Parts: sequence; structure tokens; C-alpha cells
Amino acid sequence: MSPVGQKRVVIVLSVTAAILAVLAAWGWARASLNEVHATLADGWTEMLQESRDTALTSTNVTEVADTLRWVGRFYRPSEPPASGIERHHYNLMERIRVGYQRDIVIHLRQLTGDQLGDDPKPWIEKYAKPE
Repeated sequence: MSPVGQKRVVIVLSVTAAILAVLAAWGWARASLNEVHATLADGWTEMLQESRDTALTSTNVTEVADTLRWVGRFYRPSEPPASGIERHHYNLMERIRVGYQRDIVIHLRQLTGDQLGDDPKPWIEKYAKPE
């Protein structure tokens, strides 16, 4: 092979190696970010579940309503998530949060006998401590 041909082979192999290195770094960064989001979501859901469980075992209506308020405010980003994985975790957290609110409202309904609907707001307004 001529020296010019050897140079071309070296250039092609160098460019290919550089492209593969960039792709590997990008894949590693993306996987790491996904793992961070999953770990955060796991911790957040655990906190919500503990709050829900505490509320469902309490007979103090004010404490239960205060927990309902806290659960409603938990994990509410100021702007919509940008990336697909962030959006996925946001949607997951929102479903969990709304489900836990529903559970706490049902518990409040059982404790008080009131029929204030499924929306947490009237329950919080009537039973939670004023802010």
C-alpha cells in the first residue's frame, strides 16, 4: 500500500474511533441521567407513601387534612419537564400523587361523614390548619 493509502486508512480509522468514543460517552451520560431520575423518583414515591400511610392510620382530621395539602404540593415543578425521561418520571409521580390524594380524601370522608366531593381543596379548606 502506498503512503497516501496508509494515511487515508489512518484517517478513516481515527475518525471512526472518535465517533465511537463520542457515541459511547453520550450513551453513558444518558444512562447515568436515567439512573439519577429513577433514584430520585424512587425516593419521592417512598416519601409520598410514608405520608399517605401515616394519614390513613391517623384519626386526627386536622393532621390528615394537613397531610393531604402536603401531598398535593409535593413534586410540582415550576415548568414542564423537558426531556422524555423527565416527562416519564413526572407523569409517574403525578399518578402516584393523585392516587394518594384520592386515598386520603376517602379516609377523611370516613372520619368525618362529610361529603365534600373528590377534590382535595374543600377538605383542606375545611379541616387543615390555616396557613
